[in-house]
Amino acid sequence: MPGSGKSSVAPLLAKVSAADCIDLDRRIEQAAGCPIKVLFARDGQPAFRAIEERLLRELLMPVASRSPSRPQPRVIALGGGALLDRGLRQHALRRAYVVVLHAPVEVLARRLAYPNERPLLAGDVPQRLRGLLHARADAYAEGHLQQDTAGRTATEVVAELAQRWRPRPG
Repeated sequence: MPGSGKSSVAPLLAKVSAADCIDLDRRIEQAAGCPIKVLFARDGQPAFRAIEERLLRELLMPVASRSPSRPQPRVIALGGGALLDRGLRQHALRRAYVVVLHAPVEVLARRLAYPNERPLLAGDVPQRLRGLLHARADAYAEGHLQQDTAGRTATEVVAELAQRWRPRPG
């Protein structure tokens, strides 16, 4: 979910895991040649989701490292709606270890209190967050690992994750 901490947690988790860190939203902006907000306004959410799916499928393909038998590990930070499509979600669950970061709506809203440029949160942020959480609950429940980020720093979340997660090869 927006405000759950993925942009802070992913790079730290990648560092302690000796993995590359990839922010899917940044890759989408590069592919679209504009910020996500502009992409949404210009082409709509379906165009955004199409780019997101194409890039994520590419990122989930094995990447050769120094040893062809051992792929280079990666931490991919996904936006909250990336795995709503069942087919893409099932593909990700087979190809990667999916960690879902979450926090109560009040915490998410407080973290997002600065000027909000997220198209899906325009208007009443807490109300929009509740709606997104409700709509996404089933998809999020399928993640391999659920991690609460409320009341924790990114460093604390990473320490907890490092003790709990079991990355899959490839």
